[in-house]
Amino acid sequence: MHKMLSRQLADSRKESGDLDMDALLDRVSQMYDTCDKNRERTERSIALMVEELDERHRDLQAREAEMSLQNQHFKDALASLGGGLAMYDANGRLIVCNDQYVRMYQLGKFGPKPGSTFEELIDYRNKSGVFKNLVVEEYSEGSPPRAGKRLHETCDGRWIEVTLFLLGSGGWVTLHEDVTEREKNIALREAAVKEAQFRREQELRAESENKAKSEFLATMSHEIRTPLNAVLGLATTLLETSLAPEQRLAVEAIDQSGGHLLRLLNDIQIGRAHV
Repeated sequence: MHKMLSRQLADSRKESGDLDMDALLDRVSQMYDTCDKNRERTERSIALMVEELDERHRDLQAREAEMSLQNQHFKDALASLGGGLAMYDANGRLIVCNDQYVRMYQLGKFGPKPGSTFEELIDYRNKSGVFKNLVVEEYSEGSPPRAGKRLHETCDGRWIEVTLFLLGSGGWVTLHEDVTEREKNIALREAAVKEAQFRREQELRAESENKAKSEFLATMSHEIRTPLNAVLGLATTLLETSLAPEQRLAVEAIDQSGGHLLRLLNDIQIGRAHV
């Protein structure tokens, strides 16, 4: 400012060296006009910058509100899932999991949080005795586990089906569904099928035994009936001849016994026919 004023004083001197006050006042007035214009431009620039910053701040607040709403929707979606969900990044570190997942595997004491490794979670689940058998996943850093379904039985009698989906980012998502009722129904159906097969085998065995009995009785009936008819025919012939009283009694006894035996064979034959 002092340099500018000194320059204005120097420019306002006459050839004689005297100060030209009119010229000085005119130059000072021009200088203030210039300063006022510069200040106005500066103030307008600052006002525009403030307005732009306010607009950006409002946009940022709107985006934060939108992100917060989306996060809440995401949390609600996770909470509404019927089963457990866990998402991992390409390095095998947990990104997010829902409460159902924590409850399903009794991970409350472990307290899974973003950054927990896949190996840590598997190891904790195995050591805590949740599963009836150890769960082994083929996983190495940089190489995600195999996609597909796994079925695990817990020590408390539950069946959990795990479905693993690979992500384009290199990570993966696991869905965990309690399928205990489904597996029980499958076991009941299998037991019913085995019982039906067993009963059918028994029926076939009984039919085979009955057939063998029938064939045996038919054979025996034929083998006995042929000589018996001969005996009865001979007894009838003898009874038509002159016999001593004792002989007649003996032949009549043979005829009666033979007739009784023949009726018994007929009864057996009728019973076999109704089997």
